[in-house]
This record gives sequence, structure tokens and C-alpha cells, in this order.
Amino acid sequence: MTQRPLKKTRAGFTLIELLVVIAIIGVLASISFPVYNKILLKSRELHAKNDAVGLVNAVKAFYTEYGVYPFELSASEDTVMRETDAEFMAILLGEEEGSEGSQKLNRRDIAFFSADPAKNGKKGIDLEGNFLDPWGQQYRVYMDGDFNSKMTIDDVGDGRNTTVQTDMRSEVEAVSAGVPRSSASGVEANFEDGNEQKTW
Repeated sequence: MTQRPLKKTRAGFTLIELLVVIAIIGVLASISFPVYNKILLKSRELHAKNDAVGLVNAVKAFYTEYGVYPFELSASEDTVMRETDAEFMAILLGEEEGSEGSQKLNRRDIAFFSADPAKNGKKGIDLEGNFLDPWGQQYRVYMDGDFNSKMTIDDVGDGRNTTVQTDMRSEVEAVSAGVPRSSASGVEANFEDGNEQKTW
């Protein structure tokens, strides 16, 4: 008697099994995506806070070296605010160019601050020389203009044109606006929505 060879069954997944696996992967992805976004946001906030602290330390080191803050003294103001534009950053980076008839503030060209080039227009020095936070906005640096160790930071309120004043005993502080908010004119920095990353 001859024995018939057994048919080999082909190993593989059925369509139902594949659909179940795809559904499970989809559920896991939908659960992990918000967690990933929260982790990414916290990482950006921490980076912005560290940059703000670095700016404060750079301005304090500038003051220690020269006895003044890195801005032109025109009139004694209680608080002077500078954004981290190309002019201000050139002073802190030791790359300031003296214009005709004006004296350089960083006379010894000391680099008080360092930063990487911005990637995709965010987090670093952009092509124009501005220092940007992780959302692509300039930081604000507040300095004690009249050297009395007191500052008043004025902010416009929550769209009602109210003024909020923060009085503090400090010489230098810095802030990032945080996550940009959408408005009628597009996405813009909002320093009054409680989303800021600040050093005070």
C-alpha cells in the first residue's frame, strides 16, 4: 500500500488576523501620540528656560566686566527691555561692529554667550543674527536701567488692553513667549497668556 504524501499547508496570516494587528497598532499609536506631544512640549519649555537663564547670566557677566548693561544709556529708565535681535546678540557674542562715531559696548569683543545656528528657523541664531527660542520667536531680556536693583515689567493683558505690572527686586530677567497662539493676524508670540518661560 502506497502512502499519499500529506499536503503542505502554507504558513501565513489570514486577512482577519492582519486587520486585528493593524487595529491594535492604531490604538497604541493614538494613545502614545498625545504623550509624545506632551514630552516634546516639556522638552522645548525646558530648553527655552535654560536659554533664558543663559541670557541672564551673559548679561550679568557683561555687567561684571564693564560695569554697565549692554544697551545705550539715553535716559535713566527703570526697566530696559531688549529683544534678542541681531544687534543685541552681536554685543553678547563679541561680534559687535562699531558704527561711525559710536563706541562699541563690548569693547574687548568678549563672547559672553554662545548658541548654535537655528534649524528650520527655530532654536538658535538665525541667518539674520537673531536668537530664537524653540518656537522661532525672539526672547525678551529685561535690565535694571537706573541701577537701583528694582524693575517693573509692563505687559499688555489678555486682549482687553489692560496693563499688568510685575514689580520685582532684580537686575536682569529674561523670558520666552512659549507656544505661539493663533490670532486674526496669524500665529504670533503672546507674552501675556501665562504660557511664558521666564526666569523670575
